[in-house]
Amino acid sequence: YVKLLFGIIFLKKSWNKSLIFDLFLNDFHVYNLKKFNPDFSSIFFNAGAHIQHHYFLNMVGKSNLNPKWYIDSKKDPSQDLFKIYDKILENHLALADKYDLLVLTGLSQDPCLKPSIYYRLKDHKKFFSKFNITFKEILPRMTRDFTMIFENNEQAKSAEEKISKFLTSDGEKLFGTIDNRGNSLFITLTYANEVKKDDKFFYNDKLIDIYDDFVFVAIKNGIHDQNGYLFTSMNVDQNADKIHIKESFNLIKNYFKI
Repeated sequence: YVKLLFGIIFLKKSWNKSLIFDLFLNDFHVYNLKKFNPDFSSIFFNAGAHIQHHYFLNMVGKSNLNPKWYIDSKKDPSQDLFKIYDKILENHLALADKYDLLVLTGLSQDPCLKPSIYYRLKDHKKFFSKFNITFKEILPRMTRDFTMIFENNEQAKSAEEKISKFLTSDGEKLFGTIDNRGNSLFITLTYANEVKKDDKFFYNDKLIDIYDDFVFVAIKNGIHDQNGYLFTSMNVDQNADKIHIKESFNLIKNYFKI
């Protein structure tokens, strides 16, 4: 834990935050396994997927595709990731005399050929009010998504038409996803390039200054892949390699003869 904290504070290894969380979950899980000796227990770790999603290109030797201000090209988060996950696996394999193991990946990821930069609006209400777009409420969602709620369907339709007119200098829509749901709109800020001070954006064909309205979220380095992988102990169904991991619940049912 001290080494991980040192990396965050002094070496700018922000990904260590997720590793600290997974390591804590592991320690808590192993402690309770030993204390209560249950017949079945499961645990989910997310740091690996998180780090791939945001830093995969540095892990596969394509670090030049990430901006220098985002992560030093010499840094490889996989080194920190594998050390912690090796420790986690070691802790669980040490229990092999009492438990059989089923280890699964949450599908997998492939590196992006072109990193996508995620932004969100700093203040959604202030932004759209600045352009006289009428709404009842705005509810920020995950990362780039938000929901706009209106008094009626007509007001939503009018807003949809206006919001579709936010464009880049190349004619790309700033909000490329606008899902009209009657009296509400589900919207995604889909612009995925780095926003620079001299970039030009337009609304209704008029040049607008919205540089300060964006806040950086992350750079997407990995995309989800349907392939998944699993490892089983000898006593677990050895036909496991013939199923997709989304059907792995059947392995558990068969193990307990349910």
